[in-house]
Amino acid sequence: MPVRRETSPSARLLAKGTAAARPNPSTDPSDLLSRLPAGTGLLTIDADRVTLTDNVVTSNDSVGIALISVPPDVAVLDPRVDTIPDDDQITRNTVLRNGTNPDPRLAPFPPADLLWDGTGTGNCWKANTFGTAFPAPLPSCN
Repeated sequence: MPVRRETSPSARLLAKGTAAARPNPSTDPSDLLSRLPAGTGLLTIDADRVTLTDNVVTSNDSVGIALISVPPDVAVLDPRVDTIPDDDQITRNTVLRNGTNPDPRLAPFPPADLLWDGTGTGNCWKANTFGTAFPAPLPSCN
């Protein structure tokens, strides 16, 4: 998936591409990635000023695109890290047929095409094609 980082003070990270039926194969319990639900298309954790746009994310077992904060038990590992996602934009993505066989590690959240844990400020969604979202409705970009 192409990623471009701008260098201005208000820089945004831009990601475009395709994420279909991703298995998340990490099963080593010492690997933090093993805590993620299998079948997650695009997962943005604690990122600020990220734009996910023009992606096709389909047929992932748990969730298509998720925006979440760092879990508290992981956040304590480095108190210097800003654990909350702020000013992220999820726009013009096609996110369909996700969440049909969710991994139990997705709890307490429901399976969905678009998922947000409700943390952070300035996060928004616009012009996405999707079937399900949590919470609904998601905040819209101006």
